[in-house]
Amino acid sequence: MLTMISYYLSFKRENFIDGIKTYDFHLPKTTFDFSDPENSGFSKGNIGNGALNISTCYGGINAFVSQPHFLNADKIFLDNVDGLEPNMEKHNSRIHFEPTISTPLAGNIRFQINFFLPRNINFNLVKKVKPVLLPVIWFDEGFELNSNTKEEIQRMLVYIGLASYMYLLLILFGVLICSVVFILNLINLLKKKKSIKIKENKESEADLLKAPAFG
Repeated sequence: MLTMISYYLSFKRENFIDGIKTYDFHLPKTTFDFSDPENSGFSKGNIGNGALNISTCYGGINAFVSQPHFLNADKIFLDNVDGLEPNMEKHNSRIHFEPTISTPLAGNIRFQINFFLPRNINFNLVKKVKPVLLPVIWFDEGFELNSNTKEEIQRMLVYIGLASYMYLLLILFGVLICSVVFILNLINLLKKKKSIKIKENKESEADLLKAPAFG
């Protein structure tokens, strides 16, 4: 029966790639930690934390997948093999996402294939060799968007940034229109009051001229 396991990436840091802000996500240290309750269902057939048994994928051969150089694995795996130097920057899988439109700009998927070599007392050559999880090959599958695509993304981010301020422009425009309408109405009202006052003054003068003289 083939066992499938899903992996997730966790946030590590903010970064910049060619002037574009990114959020960097990487495989957490608990990816192959079978003491973690989330991974307890995949602990069968494993010989320690840091290496997942994938024997069913290789016809029953004792094959294991891990991070390169046994990164985040039990120390015993490192002690049994010379020349391993796990490095978080060189050997951890990671993907750089642009946070606004969630586009992956670049990334590296890194894993290592290992075979378990048990002690075999039937062969003099290896009967005294202690069991070891032997790294066979590790791969780094990298990708990165080309410069033209990055420029398109930068332009898109500029447009999105401008669009985020559009509501402010609309509010300011609405306030400006209301202010202009208010001022015009106020001017019109003042003109009407002035016209009424002038009319009243003229009527008062006319009444004085029509008044009878006494003497």
